[in-house]
Amino acid sequence: MYTPSRRLIAATAALASALFLAGCASDDDPIATPSEPVASATPTSSASVEGLCEAILALDTAALTLPSAEEEAPEGEEGEDEESSSEASAEPTSTSGSSSSSSEASASPESSASSGEEGEGGEEAPPPLTGAALAEAKATLEPLLEDLEANKVAAVAGPLETMLGKARGAITTGDFSVFESEEFAAADAQVDKYLVEECDYNALDVTAADYEFTGVPSTAKAGPTSVTLTNEGEEPHVLILVRINDDSDLSGEEVLALGEEGALKVAKVVGESFAPPGAAGTAFFDLEPGRYVVFCPIPVHKPGTEFDPESPPHFAKGMLEEMIVTETGSPEPASSGSASPSSSSGSASTSSDEDEEGASASPTPTSTG
Repeated sequence: MYTPSRRLIAATAALASALFLAGCASDDDPIATPSEPVASATPTSSASVEGLCEAILALDTAALTLPSAEEEAPEGEEGEDEESSSEASAEPTSTSGSSSSSSEASASPESSASSGEEGEGGEEAPPPLTGAALAEAKATLEPLLEDLEANKVAAVAGPLETMLGKARGAITTGDFSVFESEEFAAADAQVDKYLVEECDYNALDVTAADYEFTGVPSTAKAGPTSVTLTNEGEEPHVLILVRINDDSDLSGEEVLALGEEGALKVAKVVGESFAPPGAAGTAFFDLEPGRYVVFCPIPVHKPGTEFDPESPPHFAKGMLEEMIVTETGSPEPASSGSASPSSSSGSASTSSDEDEEGASASPTPTSTG
C-alpha cells in the first residue's frame, strides 16, 4: 500500500518527490517485516477479498489528490512559498509534478525543510493539516475508510484494525505523522503481502539500485496493478509513474526537462511506490492505456548525509524508463502510424540488407536510453 512514506502522508506533501524526500529523510528508519505481530481484531461478517482489494485501490488513488499543508499557509508566507516554489521548479528534482495541483510545494528537500521537515539526524514531523485542507482530506478519506472497515477479512483483520485506527486518528487531528510508526509499518507490510497474493490484479515487480530500475516492462496490461519496488541500493528510491497525455508526442526525458509546471501540462502522476535501502514497498494503481514514464526524482546523496537540492536527481543518472500500457498487454502493431525509421511498412525500393540493418537499429519505443 501507499503508506507512511507512501500513502496517506501524501496529505502533507502531495508533490511526488517532496512527499518521498520527507518520508525518506533518514536512511536508518526502521522498516517492519510482515512477520511482526499486530493486534488481533474481529473480521467484518460481510467482508470479501474482492471488496478489500477495491477499497485499498480506491485509497491509494485518492491519496494522490489529497491537499497539502502548504495550501493552508498564512497570507504573509504565501509570497515566500511561491518564490521558493518558482525557483525550485527550475531544478531537475522538481519535475515529478503532482496528480492534481500546480500550487503545491517544490520537490526539493529545501522546501520540505521549510514546511517542518529536516534532513537526516534531525527529522521533524510534517506539519499537520488544518482548516479547509483537513476538512477536504476527511471528506475524501472517511467514506473510503468505511469501505475498508466493511471489508476487514479474517486473514488480515488485526493489521487492518491497526491501520484503520491510525488513519481515523489522522483525519481527526490532522497529524499524518502517525503513519511513520513501526506499528503502522508492520500492519501495512502484512496487508500488502496478502493483497499481492489474493487480489486478481496485474503485478509489476521492479528492482531499484544506484542508479537504475530493472523489471520495468516495455509493455504492460491496463487495469488494476500492484507495483512492488525492491530497493537493492544504498540510497532510498521512489518509483514515480506518470502518464503522458494522449495529445503529446514528447518522450519521457523531454517531459521531465520541462520542469514542474511544464510537465503538469502534458502529463499526470498516477502512482508512487517508495522503498528505503534494503526494503520493499507496494502500491496499487489503476493503469489506463497510454504512454508512461517511470522515474526516481530523489537527489543523489551520500548515505548518512543530508540531501543536497543541488545534486542531480536519480533519473538524471539513469533511473528513467518508459512503458506503454495497452488493453492486452501486448505491443501495438508497428503499422499504427509510427513515423519511426523502424516502421515495418518500409519502402518497396529498399534492399533486404538495408531492411535488416534498419530493423536491428530500431529503437524500442519505450526505452529512454
